[in-house]
Amino acid sequence: MAVIYIKAERNIEVSNPRVRLGDVLKIESQDPKLLEQIKKIPLMTFQNTDQKQESRAAISVLGVIKKIHGEIPDMEIQNVGEIDFIITYKKEKDAGKLMHLLKIVFVVLISFFGAAFSAMAFNNDVDTVTMFGQIYQLVTGRAADGFTILEIT
Repeated sequence: MAVIYIKAERNIEVSNPRVRLGDVLKIESQDPKLLEQIKKIPLMTFQNTDQKQESRAAISVLGVIKKIHGEIPDMEIQNVGEIDFIITYKKEKDAGKLMHLLKIVFVVLISFFGAAFSAMAFNNDVDTVTMFGQIYQLVTGRAADGFTILEIT
């Protein structure tokens, strides 16, 4: 008789409405084939996922053990985790690849110009007003007459 150890955390978040035991439990066994079979056992399915962004269900480990015994009888199961746990279904929000790319470009530009500013400030003995005046003149072609957008930012 093989022994199966299961462990559930108190709160588990899933993004697929069809929940299997392997999605919500940490399962350990000496038999790898048995382990894969148990991980694929369906636990529950969240209903009306089109209308709701988030759904919750409270599950008892006794119900999980009953599901496992229904698929594989004569199995010794040891629970080493929570007795009851909550499964939260959250629909994945797709921010879009363009937005993700824009965020990456923004972070790269901030990092690049921040490093450039640090190097220029170090080489100019931290005389940032003169340095910004030089940058303004290089970009616009005329000397700055007072504060520029560089000093303000």
